[in-house]
Amino acid sequence: MTTKNLETVSGLVELINAKQTGIKVAGQWLNISAYHAVADLPKLDQRVDVQVEKTDRGMWIQSVEVLDDGQIHQLPAQQRRGGGGGGRTPAELRDIRRLPCSKPRPRSAPPDPTSSPQKSCGSPNAGSPGSSSLV
Repeated sequence: MTTKNLETVSGLVELINAKQTGIKVAGQWLNISAYHAVADLPKLDQRVDVQVEKTDRGMWIQSVEVLDDGQIHQLPAQQRRGGGGGGRTPAELRDIRRLPCSKPRPRSAPPDPTSSPQKSCGSPNAGSPGSSSLV
């Protein structure tokens, strides 16, 4: 019989997956084991100490201790994920919207010999017959 590789992960509950089978603490996904049921899953933003068994297939929760009498702590804004901006500032999002408008051809599709060349947003004559970029 092998010994279990147990360790403690401490921190705020950052995310809970949709199926309620795992939580993210300290940047690590911890899975609820089918063999060690957790009585009550901690809530988002609660501070916890989690005993986990580390295996080659993941980190499996053995026990969860909710700290600070179950108080909900707010994560700083830069640690939050999933807000749609990917952690970018409003100024960075504005810059992204200003990127060139030409669309690259999908890599998997071969060029269509019957189609005309794509026009570039920066040059009004780009791609039109008779225009030449060579001088």
